[in-house]
Amino acid sequence: MRPLRRRHRGVMLAVAVCAGLVGALLPSAATADAGAEAAFVARANEARADKGMGTLRTDAELTAVARRWSAKMAQAQSLSHNPNLTSEVTQDWEKLAENVGVGPSVDEVHAAFMASSSHRSKILDPAFTFAGVGVVTDAKGRMWVTEIFMRLRSGGGGSAPPTTAASAPPTTATPAPSAPAPTAPAPAATATTARPRVQASRPPAPRPTATPALATPPSPAPAPPPSPAPAPEAQAVGAAHRPLVPSDRLLQVLEGLRSLDQGR
Repeated sequence: MRPLRRRHRGVMLAVAVCAGLVGALLPSAATADAGAEAAFVARANEARADKGMGTLRTDAELTAVARRWSAKMAQAQSLSHNPNLTSEVTQDWEKLAENVGVGPSVDEVHAAFMASSSHRSKILDPAFTFAGVGVVTDAKGRMWVTEIFMRLRSGGGGSAPPTTAASAPPTTATPAPSAPAPTAPAPAATATTARPRVQASRPPAPRPTATPALATPPSPAPAPPPSPAPAPEAQAVGAAHRPLVPSDRLLQVLEGLRSLDQGR
């Protein structure tokens, strides 16, 4: 029995060693960067101010949704759009849009957004009044970024901005520390953006309209009396009373008959 116990101990030790190796290989949990989030909102508002547009206000719900999605992208190490965005935002929104990207710093990711016409159009859309940005930095020091833009049906409202993001000055945002340098030289990091998603818009709510009163159709004007049919023109009757003139042939026949009567 003792050899069996030793074997069990050996197996348990091997499992523990394997578990330790797996744990060392897995990346550490990604963390949200409130300062970088505020910096992205500030960069967007600077770009809008250059175009004479209104300022985007930070919304707490949008920020929470953006952070959750950035964490999922960091965990999967892959850029993608949130397929449940329209249902996760519970406010009475009229229009939603989303940008996602990954890169080493705020400036590089924001520059990548502005270099893409489809991503830039969302940042500079004058219809949007609220924004929420989620930034999660992975173990490699890369920022996974989700920007959500919203317009409410009422045009105002929104939820209060998160205190963590508001308290961090946007100008002091710095990129997360880089991961330890690998043995081989790594290529220069560049910001990457995902293919833009189609913006979601809700149709405007129907407004009650007054039912127009039914107008009584005008009575038809009485038809004019039919004009009397024109009397038929009188036919010439003179020909009926015109005397008959016997022809020469008839006169010869009559003369012959008269001669027979007289015994000629």
